[in-house]
Amino acid sequence: MVDHIGEARVLNIPSESQFLYNLAPSWTIDFADFEVSKLMEEIGVKKTCYNLSTFEDNSFDAIIGIAPLHHLNDNEQIEFITAVKQKLISGGRFVIAEPLRESNVALFLDTFIDRYSSTCHIGNYPSAELLKLLTKIGFVQVKMITIDCGLVFLSEYQMIEWLKKALGIQFSNKQRLISELEQALGITKTKDCLQLNWELTFFIAEA
Repeated sequence: MVDHIGEARVLNIPSESQFLYNLAPSWTIDFADFEVSKLMEEIGVKKTCYNLSTFEDNSFDAIIGIAPLHHLNDNEQIEFITAVKQKLISGGRFVIAEPLRESNVALFLDTFIDRYSSTCHIGNYPSAELLKLLTKIGFVQVKMITIDCGLVFLSEYQMIEWLKKALGIQFSNKQRLISELEQALGITKTKDCLQLNWELTFFIAEA
């Protein structure tokens, strides 16, 4: 069983920012991704494939990631999840967060991004059926939890700048953009900040 505050070897895939070092300084963390730019390589992100052949079997206490699945087709997802089971030690944890199929976030990514970005985004999002697949592959204590992981900004300007940098959003009418964001995801405003609603489903399983 993984002690989340003790020592552990953890694989983070796809690679997120290295804030994990601040959250868990006692962890030994391998950062990996399926596509690795030269800049990512320079900061230590390892390129791997769906079968995680870069890494040895039974070598990780936990494998975690935000959205590792929805850019993979069904066969690639099975290959990846099977590899995760092989790379984890007995009792190791697999924890990922994904937009759930047909959720507001999934619909937002597949429609809004196409409208306001030059990049095409059609995701193969998981559903509750993923629980059955995890069990079939051999995981135990399998569960899913949906959480609103709201994205918090100090201002509309900061929110729009994040959308531009993170998602490649381009627009000509700010008010129309804000209105469509409210309709697609919902925006909660207070006197100090605003929150863009961003619901993710966490799938948690034990090897």
